[in-house]
Amino acid sequence: MNGKILVVDDDELIRTTLSLFLEKNGFESEVARDAESALALMKRAGYDVVVTDYQMPGMSGLELIGQIRVISPSSAVILISGCMDETLFESCGADLCLRKPFAVDVFMESVSRVLGARSRIRYNRPSSTKLR
Repeated sequence: MNGKILVVDDDELIRTTLSLFLEKNGFESEVARDAESALALMKRAGYDVVVTDYQMPGMSGLELIGQIRVISPSSAVILISGCMDETLFESCGADLCLRKPFAVDVFMESVSRVLGARSRIRYNRPSSTKLR
């Protein structure tokens, strides 16, 4: 299952590594170093999945998720963070949350899972259905 993925993280090593693994596994990927850059990219191109860090300078990942839901409601969102508590995990509005550090195979399986879930919702259920 291929898709177009945007990776948003202020840590260059993380965004580059995730992008390389996505491309190695047949996905098209782009990267952004902050939420503002991600929003600019999203306004010119559509993404099937946005992977965003929680803590970034300027706009946080949570604020970015809110903007994504307005600009591209059909995009799935994976929130990644090393410092989230369970309450945040449950209420952040992302389709899936991953706590850093995570294994690359867990990341790849997560991307495939949200892509598959989004496809099922898009084609088999009303558009107001939310993933959990």
